[in-house]
Amino acid sequence: MTDKNYVKNRLDDQIDWYSKNATKNKSRFHGFQIAVIIIGAIIPLVNLVDFAPTEIRIISSILGVIIVGVSGILQLKKYHENWISYRSTEEALKKEKYTYENNAGEYSGLDEEKKLKLLVENVESTISNQNVVFFITHKKGESQ
Repeated sequence: MTDKNYVKNRLDDQIDWYSKNATKNKSRFHGFQIAVIIIGAIIPLVNLVDFAPTEIRIISSILGVIIVGVSGILQLKKYHENWISYRSTEEALKKEKYTYENNAGEYSGLDEEKKLKLLVENVESTISNQNVVFFITHKKGESQ
C-alpha cells in the first residue's frame, strides 16, 4: 500500500468517522441533557397549579418517569464519554497526519518507507487504544 492510499483509505476515513460520531454523540448528549433540565424545571411548576390535583400529580409523575428514562439512556449509551473520546481520537489522528505530511516530529529525516511504516504503526495504535477505551467505558457501565 502506498502512503497516499493509506492516508486516503484508512487515515482520512477514520478521521471522518471519529468526527461524525463525535458530533453525533455530542448532539445526543446535549439534547438529552436539555430535556432533563427542562422537564426537571417543569415539575415544580406543575406541582404549584391549584386546580385538578389528581391530574397534576399524574403529570408530575409522568415527567419524573421521563427524567429517569432519559437519565438511564444517558448512562447506558455513554454519549458524553463517547463524544469526548471520539473527538480526542480524531484530533490525535489529525496530528499524526499533519506531522507526517510535513515531515515534522518523529517523521523528520526518515525515508518514505520508514515514514509510512511509522505512520501506520502510530495510527493503528491510536485506533486500537480508542477501541480499548470504548470497551472499558461501556463494560464499566454494564457492571454498575
